[in-house]
Amino acid sequence: MVAEKWRIGEGDPLVMGATPVPGGVNYTVRVPSGAAAELVLVDAEGRELFCVDLTSARRFGESTSVRVLGKGVRRCGYFYRIGGRVRRDPYAKRIVGNICYVEETFDKGGQPLAQTLEELSIYRLHVRGFTRDPKSGVREKGTFRGLMRKIPYIRNLGFTAVELLPAYEWDDALREPPLLPNGLLPCPPVREERRNFWGYAKKNYYLAPKQDFVYGKNAVQEVHALVKALHEAGIACIMEFYAPKDVDPAAFLAGLRHWRLFYHVDGFHVVGEGVPGALVLSDPVLADAKLFLEGLSLTEDYPGRRLAAYGTDWMYAMRSYLKSDRGRFHDAMHCLVANGSHVGTVNFMATTEGFTLRDLVSYNEPHNEANGAYKFDGTPFNASWNCGAEGETVDRDVLDLRRRQVKNALSYVFLSQGIPLLCAGDEFGNSQKGNNHAFLMDNPIGWVNWGEAKKNEALTEFVRSLLALRREHPVLHLPRVLRAADYRGYGLPDVSFHSNHVWYVPYDPECRSVGMLLSGAYAERSDGERDEDVFIALNAYWEKHTFEIPEPSLGREWVRVMDTSPEAEGLFACDSDGAMTDQRHLQVPARSVAVLVTRLCSKEKLELRKKALENRQAAERRRVLARIAEGRREADREGGKAHGGENNDGDGGAVGLCRPDGCGRLPHGGGSGQALRG
Repeated sequence: MVAEKWRIGEGDPLVMGATPVPGGVNYTVRVPSGAAAELVLVDAEGRELFCVDLTSARRFGESTSVRVLGKGVRRCGYFYRIGGRVRRDPYAKRIVGNICYVEETFDKGGQPLAQTLEELSIYRLHVRGFTRDPKSGVREKGTFRGLMRKIPYIRNLGFTAVELLPAYEWDDALREPPLLPNGLLPCPPVREERRNFWGYAKKNYYLAPKQDFVYGKNAVQEVHALVKALHEAGIACIMEFYAPKDVDPAAFLAGLRHWRLFYHVDGFHVVGEGVPGALVLSDPVLADAKLFLEGLSLTEDYPGRRLAAYGTDWMYAMRSYLKSDRGRFHDAMHCLVANGSHVGTVNFMATTEGFTLRDLVSYNEPHNEANGAYKFDGTPFNASWNCGAEGETVDRDVLDLRRRQVKNALSYVFLSQGIPLLCAGDEFGNSQKGNNHAFLMDNPIGWVNWGEAKKNEALTEFVRSLLALRREHPVLHLPRVLRAADYRGYGLPDVSFHSNHVWYVPYDPECRSVGMLLSGAYAERSDGERDEDVFIALNAYWEKHTFEIPEPSLGREWVRVMDTSPEAEGLFACDSDGAMTDQRHLQVPARSVAVLVTRLCSKEKLELRKKALENRQAAERRRVLARIAEGRREADREGGKAHGGENNDGDGGAVGLCRPDGCGRLPHGGGSGQALRG
């Protein structure tokens, strides 16, 4: 390339960043009024080749644009000097160190997946932390390519989407205390060598993939390959974008558009004090993207069903119920069915900012000593319970209870309406050693510990079975609000709640057990048939509880399909086909969850049930007739007393006040009149 042959032309100030144009590149940057500015082009080794003075370039407000034309200019790296300081282009599409590059290798042939919100189950992960552990089993550790190697594992678990923590370029040097999305948690000064690991930073370059996450040289190519591989596996890609308080709304929106148009990601979780919500919701490019925001109302009428509320209210309510806090079972009832007709809801028991799921049941207090913040960072409110011992222990009873509590928490997430979300590693007991604020832990504390995967295969299998159960029964993830009414005349309401008596839940703050019946008639399976009824029993009490359950319809029977407690098997009996012998009662051990599903009976069982029903009906008729006869005899005796033992009635019998005739009226006759008057 010969810099002397390059020409400077008038640029287009409406197109921000470095954009290829015929014969060259259009460069547009924002320069504060009165500030000196230069565009510097460099070669592959970072040597300066060409410098353009932008001070006298044509400006529109603070938008300054030039066009550099000539052979080879597109292959050059570039940066800006503004006010004497080196600046990276906030609209750059690829960044290596301080050098930005023009990028034109985007694959425009792919498309996002056509998934509905109710089909989503999200696996949330940090690209570097997910595979950085030495035992992750991949060669390209901590990279986009390393994540690609784990796609079969994610698909085998049964998840239909991944959410990536910030994977764009950000300034990760901790020159000042980092911020969390809520902007409220205190972050005292930390050691100089620590860096921002999560990506919630003040300076962000939203269009450029994170170079630290690259195994080869070109981040753009690796991200394209990753998203394409996810889509081929039927897994959607959700990107998390963080907006600090003073974010540039135009740059933020440009980043969302860019990842949607050129990487074909399926949606975005936008978070932070500076999120330009109205701008994001009204943007036409994002009109069919899935958007996850905090503060959305489930009753709001948004066009289409592509938005989901993403907050911690559900998490804290269910955590309190999990540890048997008083008066929280009504919250549990609400959380189980929380959903919207136009807005979905994301449900999780643990997220990045806080304890992992294992630590939630292992620690009462945060242990953030490794942060160098003397325990003053992170949230002090965790709604956690250590099950009797703080941290690591060898007490078998404590460990058994912790395993059960983790299974209970997972059941709450995957058996509720809405969109379930699980943080990577929680499926096999990943721990951060009690650290609930690992924002700078680019080390084994912050990485997913794959050494636990082999030890806890049973827990991983439990997660897989929950996702399979959810897929099998669409009644567990409906696209609408449950009304608790039989509005279609199926004989059952779409959802109902039960406890020790059917159709009844006590309004008692000491109650900690609740059963939920979902009518499968309100959901349709992929084969066009109605779904089965599902009964979910949650017992957060420290003693076993017996639920009374509605009797299944004539052609069906209850089958127990899931328990979180190993003690459950001794509490119920099954017939030779595996159906529950007692179809009206369900015993659930202390602090555990059980799930029943109906299924069609065999012909032999159906005939037996018909005969049993006929016998019960005949017995009931006999009891009713006996009560009627007894009532008549009682009426006759009372009528005889009223007439002094005389019988003046023409039919030879005394008449009582409560004896109706065949038409439902009191019988006529002198005796009746005297009785009414007397």
